[in-house]
Amino acid sequence: MDVSAVISISGPRPVVDHLPTPRPPADGAAAGLLPLDRVSISSEARRRQEQDAQGGTEQQAKGDGTAEQGAGQAARSAANEPQSASGRPLTADQQRLLEALKARDVHVRAHEAAHQAAGGDLTGPASFSYESGPDGHAYAVGGEVPVTARSGRTPDETIAIAQRVRAAALAPADPSPADLAAAATATQLELRARQQKAAQVSASASANGSRSSGSLVALNATGMPYTALERLVVRAPEPAEIF
Repeated sequence: MDVSAVISISGPRPVVDHLPTPRPPADGAAAGLLPLDRVSISSEARRRQEQDAQGGTEQQAKGDGTAEQGAGQAARSAANEPQSASGRPLTADQQRLLEALKARDVHVRAHEAAHQAAGGDLTGPASFSYESGPDGHAYAVGGEVPVTARSGRTPDETIAIAQRVRAAALAPADPSPADLAAAATATQLELRARQQKAAQVSASASANGSRSSGSLVALNATGMPYTALERLVVRAPEPAEIF
């Protein structure tokens, strides 16, 4: 047989079964086995994976912050809500009473402040009467200010003082009966001072210094006319009935 004439020789091949390569245990005790399969990713994919992880963390933090903010607002709202002295929420009637007391407190303090601003050094410190509200706090429901209607060294000075007293008494927009009475007293003080001034002029013109027996003028140690010292009280008007 000519060997050169043989083109190819075919024959059965033994079949070799490919069994899966056993993986080494986690502790690496089995040495000599093939290494585990490895998967590598591109830098772009790794960057995107890190961004996704970071975005998830920020979203979770944002959600936690929103929850905390909502809880904080709820706590502040509960803290600002009026409560009774025992810590219980106020009823509707108690809420109305509390609002009325707060409004009365503001009105009384503004009323007495107006007296003091107009009277200046002729007025003393304000004193207040209080009522306890359903929230346990005290609110001013009445107040008064003393006003000194003193005489001056001259009738003109007394007239100026009387006019200031009247202005102080009538300073609030809603003068009380006590305020009107103080204003009337100041007007009388001014009239007496004017009478004294007229009598003083008449006495100066008289050669012998005699005075009419009907004159209301009195003389102090220096020969100057004076009027009696009067202490007036101006106060806020009585409150309307509060529930």
